[in-house]
Amino acid sequence: MTHWIALTGGIGSGKSTVAELFFDRHHIPTIDSDMIARELTAANGQAIPTIRHEFGDDMIDISGSLNRNAMRHLITQDNTAKVRLEQLLHPMIFVEIKQQQATVKAPYAFIAIPLLVEQPQFMCLSERVLLVDCEENLQIKRIRERNQFTYEQACAALRLQAPRQKRQAIADDTIHNSGSLNDLIQQVDNMHHYYCRIFQAA
Repeated sequence: MTHWIALTGGIGSGKSTVAELFFDRHHIPTIDSDMIARELTAANGQAIPTIRHEFGDDMIDISGSLNRNAMRHLITQDNTAKVRLEQLLHPMIFVEIKQQQATVKAPYAFIAIPLLVEQPQFMCLSERVLLVDCEENLQIKRIRERNQFTYEQACAALRLQAPRQKRQAIADDTIHNSGSLNDLIQQVDNMHHYYCRIFQAA
């Protein structure tokens, strides 16, 4: 039996790095909800016909994928567009996660759901929540470096997500990603041993 943990954290917190360390060091797999969403909205993706029907041809680019720039612009102009898009995608993402869960054989595994606070319907897919956390000023610094954003753009990206305190409130376990890579590795190793112990006893 595989025990499931939701892996979450704000933008720039280092969720992907943590997932990679768990896999590289302990062979613990992660189902990535963002990757599933990208596959659903790629050319010939399952969500494309529904998106075309709901939003029109302008939301599909020349390759047949979701036109992300057009969709981002629409969302800024129409405050219902984001909700409508999520109502289309989230049930498909949920089903795909369930299908992938059935294929995993590991003592425990992760489902990476960055916006778990905003998407509580995904909580039922896991037994615990692991939060990757860091100070907001460090998030802003990482967002700027990764995306070549201005300070204002990075702050705006942060404001689109739930406050840090709300993520902390739903977490069963926390990895603090504010220090060195060696410190992060030590926390991952410690958390792995903790999960092996509690799940073996369950």
